[in-house]
Amino acid sequence: MKTQINTGDFVSGAVFLGVGVLYALTTYQTLPMGEALSMGPGYFPSILSGVLAFLGIVMIARSFRTVQVLEFGEVPYRAIALITAAILIFANFLDELGLPLCVFVTTLVAFFGKREANPVRGVTIALGIAVFCTVVFSFGLRLPIPIVGTWFGGE
Repeated sequence: MKTQINTGDFVSGAVFLGVGVLYALTTYQTLPMGEALSMGPGYFPSILSGVLAFLGIVMIARSFRTVQVLEFGEVPYRAIALITAAILIFANFLDELGLPLCVFVTTLVAFFGKREANPVRGVTIALGIAVFCTVVFSFGLRLPIPIVGTWFGGE
C-alpha cells in the first residue's frame, strides 16, 4: 500500500515547526524565563513557540492521511488588493486622519473588496465600526490615538 502525502499540509507543518523551534531557541537564549507565578519576558513567547511547534507536528502528522482534494476555485484578487490597501491606509494615515475617519475609510475600502457590496450598507457598517473603535480605544482605554488628525488641525 502506497501512502500519499498532502504536500501543502506537510510544508505548512514544517514551516510552523521550524519557526516555533527557532523562536523557542531564541527565547531561551536571550530572555529570562521566570516562573509561572513570576513570569519573565521570555515566558509567554516560549509558550507561544511551543504551541506553534505543536501545531506544526500535528499538521505534519495529518499530511500522511489520505484526504479528498478540493478544487481551489477562483482567486479573489479584488478582495486581496482592497484589504491590503485598507491595511496600508490605516498604517500610514492614522495620525493624519485621526482614529474615527481612518477607521471609517479603511473599513469602507475593505468592505468594497466584496463583489456584491452595497454602498449604503458599507457606509453604515463603516460608521458603526468607527464609532465603536473611537469609544473603546480613545475614551474607554484612553490610548494616545488622535481623534482629529493633523490634516484637520489636530495634534
